[in-house]
Amino acid sequence: MVNQIDCDATEFGSHFRQGGWRLGLLVARNCEPKQGQRNLATGGEVTSPQVAKSNKLSCEQFAAKAGVSASTVKYYYAAWELAAEAGYCLSAKELNPGQDDLEDFDEDDYERREIWSKFYQKARNPKKPKEQVEKKQTKEKTETKQEVKETESSSETITLDEAELDAQFRHERIVNAREALEAHHNKLDELSVITTAEDVAAVEEIMRIAEAILNKCKELTQLQSED
Repeated sequence: MVNQIDCDATEFGSHFRQGGWRLGLLVARNCEPKQGQRNLATGGEVTSPQVAKSNKLSCEQFAAKAGVSASTVKYYYAAWELAAEAGYCLSAKELNPGQDDLEDFDEDDYERREIWSKFYQKARNPKKPKEQVEKKQTKEKTETKQEVKETESSSETITLDEAELDAQFRHERIVNAREALEAHHNKLDELSVITTAEDVAAVEEIMRIAEAILNKCKELTQLQSED
């Protein structure tokens, strides 16, 4: 008899680079987080008292069968649950091995693929707990008030010479370049598959540019070490 979980795990391992709803389904219908395991999307804990009676696997077990990392499986599980909360699919708890919740879904639907990408990105980069955000905001307000007070109490004018201005401009250029690269990296991370020759050519061009940037960075750091 064919083991459905083994079949799904094999399919996931072979095609996980394609990303998308299908892989989320494979995880959702076959996995059940262990009791007390942290939810990657919300930061809270998952309580599942029926896990011992379930015929599903833990994310770690499914990942081992699929030949991928456990964190990858957990991200897909968290993304699927976020989509379920938004009403796009059934919750993983309502699905069983072999059950299909995407019978009418078109994987070529660009809009739906974008929706999945957003859920997946949210699963990978969840918002910080409210308490941490509030503490950060309080700290920022305190620092801002202190800076204003120091500014108001000082009547001195800070003057930068030409060398200092040049160094400051150069630093800002580097920081801006870094932030731009981080933004582009995040855009690429949202992609799950490339399908056309034009896509391949574009990715190869990105690789060429990235290699040129790397060589330039090595050159700059080499010059710094020589100084």
